[in-house]
Amino acid sequence: MIDEALDHFCPGDYILLQNEISNVDYAIRAAKTRGLNVAFNPSPISKELVTYPLELVDIFILNELEGQTLSGTDSTEGAAVLAALAGKFPKAAIVLTLGDRGAMYHGNGQDLICPAHKVPVVDTTGAGDTFCGYFLACVMKGKPPQEALESASRASALAIGKKGAAVSIPALA
Repeated sequence: MIDEALDHFCPGDYILLQNEISNVDYAIRAAKTRGLNVAFNPSPISKELVTYPLELVDIFILNELEGQTLSGTDSTEGAAVLAALAGKFPKAAIVLTLGDRGAMYHGNGQDLICPAHKVPVVDTTGAGDTFCGYFLACVMKGKPPQEALESASRASALAIGKKGAAVSIPALA
């Protein structure tokens, strides 16, 4: 099924993988073999994660807990987690979400911070998925990382203001 799905991609395309499917390790390798850019969200964290070929990932999009686990750091400070991830995966861009403290980015010689929008929280289900989707959509359109962070942050803020997961994801307009 993975090979069949990848047949619809072209070299240079992006694929977002999450740790919610089986055979993630195979999907990463197969995608890179086909010349794809791999974005990876390691949610949910699993013991198998350390066996994946994570050195092939182009963009990590993860929260603090996932970042701590993946980097092996005990620090709870966003900048320390980001630095640990950057040291472990020097070729990858890293997007670290910090909940109500915003998001951080490291990659392409840039270190960026995007504050969160302060909004009433109704339901956080789907906020991470919304963030991932909006961030990657901007990257695929050639937008700079700061603009991608801001767009993803706005979309996530709108998403947590509604009950539900898929129904809370805002339209681009």
